Amino acid sequence: MKMDTQLGDSRRRGYENTKGLEGLDFGRSRKLSRPEKILREIVFKSIPTMAQITQELPVETIESTKDYLKKLISILENRDELVGLQLRLEKRSDLTSETLKSK
Repeated sequence: MKMDTQLGDSRRRGYENTKGLEGLDFGRSRKLSRPEKILREIVFKSIPTMAQITQELPVETIESTKDYLKKLISILENRDELVGLQLRLEKRSDLTSETLKSK
């Protein structure tokens, strides 16, 4: 996936290193729901950034994001999207068992 190099905003910086996710539709052809956006931010943004953002979210938004993730896991048609997100998480150097325990 080749990113537009002229994009300089924070959205582009958060989506660097997406190799291996070329086949996934990350909402470019449709508008993402709020839970979908939050889940992608969790996958692509740093732990401290997402910790701050999630603390500021209303409980209803957190619950709807959890529900979306449960549906993503349980519905077979979502397998490609789920696997793509998992692969991206596995490639993150800041997500280790040690960093997750300390957060």
